[in-house]
Amino acid sequence: MTWDRLPVAALSNNELSLTYLARTNDTNLSILPERTTDLSSANSWTNGGITVSNLGTTNIGGTDFERRRAVLNATNSVRQFLRLKVKSN
Repeated sequence: MTWDRLPVAALSNNELSLTYLARTNDTNLSILPERTTDLSSANSWTNGGITVSNLGTTNIGGTDFERRRAVLNATNSVRQFLRLKVKSN
């Protein structure tokens, strides 16, 4: 297993972040971060309040990927969770 290809979560300076790779050569594939404060409800996931930055492009085995970082503000006392939603359009 190549560990540098797995998503990495971090909490620093009141920011919850998720750094991940996203394939860029398939227009039918979308990889979007989502957040929630309620894991008991499947309908509570949203992409609101998340800022996504492109950290550069890398090529792995002939396929281009963007390294992205999703960040949300974690200054309040409400527990928040991040996930990646991958779907085929």
